[in-house]
Amino acid sequence: MFGGGGGGGSLLLKLKSLVLNNKEEAKPIARSLPDELFHEIFKRLPVKSTLTCKCVTKTWFSIISDPDFVKLQLNYTLKFNDDSRFILSGYDSKIHEDLVYITEHSLFSTTEFYDKAVVTEKHHPLKSAKLVSILGSFNGLVCLLHHSNVTEFCFSLWNPATKEYKRIPDSPYSTTIHWPAYFCYGYKNDDYKLVSARTCRGTPSFLVYVYTLRSNSWKTLETKPYSLGNLDGILSNGAVHWISQTPKVIVSFNISDETFEEMQHPGELMEKTMNPHSHLVLKVLEGCLCVILLPFNKAWVMREYGVWESWTEHQNKTANKYKHLKWSSENGECLIYSEGTDLVLYGPKHSGARRLKFGSRDVYSYIESLVSLNSGIYLGRKEVIRKRRRGIWRKVLK
Repeated sequence: MFGGGGGGGSLLLKLKSLVLNNKEEAKPIARSLPDELFHEIFKRLPVKSTLTCKCVTKTWFSIISDPDFVKLQLNYTLKFNDDSRFILSGYDSKIHEDLVYITEHSLFSTTEFYDKAVVTEKHHPLKSAKLVSILGSFNGLVCLLHHSNVTEFCFSLWNPATKEYKRIPDSPYSTTIHWPAYFCYGYKNDDYKLVSARTCRGTPSFLVYVYTLRSNSWKTLETKPYSLGNLDGILSNGAVHWISQTPKVIVSFNISDETFEEMQHPGELMEKTMNPHSHLVLKVLEGCLCVILLPFNKAWVMREYGVWESWTEHQNKTANKYKHLKWSSENGECLIYSEGTDLVLYGPKHSGARRLKFGSRDVYSYIESLVSLNSGIYLGRKEVIRKRRRGIWRKVLK
């Protein structure tokens, strides 16, 4: 009925235009057409426009507020929007505080885009804390770590599109909940979680602490007998992964099931990791779990998750600074740190590399959504501080 061709598609475009451009003329239409048609229109609109439509009629308010429609809009966005928009944070030395930006378009669009790129500086929650780190982004929700110094910090969840936010309650284990922490989404139970780990002093073991949005509470899981060299892990395939020194394995924590598993290293690494001058780092490369051997800068990817035989040495040397890899897509596009906090874009479709004009410490894929935190707390209307409409790229690297 609402396909891309024929009268149905044409009608849908006309109605969408009317809804966006003339709210008064849209009111009688809202009373005469079935709700299913407006589902098809609203799920295609930008979130800001959809929120405006909530104010037109009670019927539209009811449609857009329905949790089933929120899921419909989210699934449509995940299916048809690319994942090349980002949310970033970085320190501004002029005002001595951290800023949060969102790219308004894909960083991997046409060549012309590089001269017209727009990044929007966002007014994030709890700005009284001058320093903020992004811990992750899923389904339009972003997790932030706010801190004034090493010992004073708190976490919050935020939907930049709807401006809703929620401060995560302090943990009863507050002295041990710290960065690095990982914002995760459990697909099986449709719940959002914050995961933090701590090594147990004096013993080769560690603990994991988990906050769940649905229960709005923290819990601690049983001690596990693994000696982690450090707490820097990576989120991949619905699990957080860490490198264990004793025994020499990869430890994974499944977000949905909250269970632990072991993974063996690639066969080629078993002897090399015995070298006291080498160590391993975990990343996600081309959508796969990746192990990097430093200082040799070699990488192996697990092409089929959970299958040891699928470990394959990565041969693409276009972006060979695996240690500094921050983000990677399945088709080979990469964002890599260079010279401190500068981000450099590598892509198979581009002849060279491009460097962002502004530094960034954190970078995560981002989409807009209507997903609610059910907090009822929203930022003020002063959402956008400024837009940078000049090009965001420095000269092309050779």
